[in-house]
Amino acid sequence: MKRSDIKTNFHILIEKIDNEALLMKFYDLMIQSATNEEGQLYALLTKEQKDVLMLAEEESNDPANLISYNQQKKKHKKWL
Repeated sequence: MKRSDIKTNFHILIEKIDNEALLMKFYDLMIQSATNEEGQLYALLTKEQKDVLMLAEEESNDPANLISYNQQKKKHKKWL
């Protein structure tokens, strides 16, 4: 997906949200992400947390470990 498409889709998504608390969470996240230097969050992790993160990334590259969008949607239906 191109950057322009991502921005357009993000704007559309934001316009659809009427929940002020949720909008504030997104806003705070975007402000924090824009002001943090790349790698700053990773540097705060313990060695154990970094190891778990790297293992999760490695496992996500194996298609056998992935769950389809429809399966996830069905599993978390009560929260959607």
